[in-house]
Amino acid sequence: VMRVQKGQVEYLKSHNNKSVETVAYRKNQTCFPVDLKVIFEERDQDCYGVCIATNISAKKDALAYLGKAKKDIVYAEKTKNEFVANITHELRTPVNGIMGLSKGLLETELSTRQLESVNIISRCCDNMVKIINNLLDFSKMSAGKLVMEEYEFAFREFIDKTIAVNVGAINEKGLKLIVNIAKDIPDRLIGDEL
Repeated sequence: VMRVQKGQVEYLKSHNNKSVETVAYRKNQTCFPVDLKVIFEERDQDCYGVCIATNISAKKDALAYLGKAKKDIVYAEKTKNEFVANITHELRTPVNGIMGLSKGLLETELSTRQLESVNIISRCCDNMVKIINNLLDFSKMSAGKLVMEEYEFAFREFIDKTIAVNVGAINEKGLKLIVNIAKDIPDRLIGDEL
């Protein structure tokens, strides 16, 4: 508790019971940040007050760390988006090359087995292009704005294409895949086929 000088009364009235950030000094003349609060009241001819200084060094350090962490997050997000843009661009080139070659093969005479294989390659390339396009929308996912597409597609045809794309890997492993689709599942569904 301290006795307030008359010249300080007006200043204290304007700051009474409010916090002010300032510095305090130790005995060795080093300073540290404090949250200073003065509560005073006038009694008769005198004014009395209580001064409370709270060391906020840890709070200031935490805020500085938080500010740096936010900058690091913004930088990481920017770097990730640039990486995704670059990698999708690099992926498009070989996929477009494979698509062009498969379309060229379709214009030649092929056996039934070869035609089936080239059609699978073509469908895989189409799917890769769709996946690459989705990668470009990766920033939408991280922002929580990914929208699943809804359109009608042939479910059984979708299953047949999926099996055809994976049959090589299935056979290499010596596995056999049997698919049984219940009769009550409609042939056309609405959803995101990719």
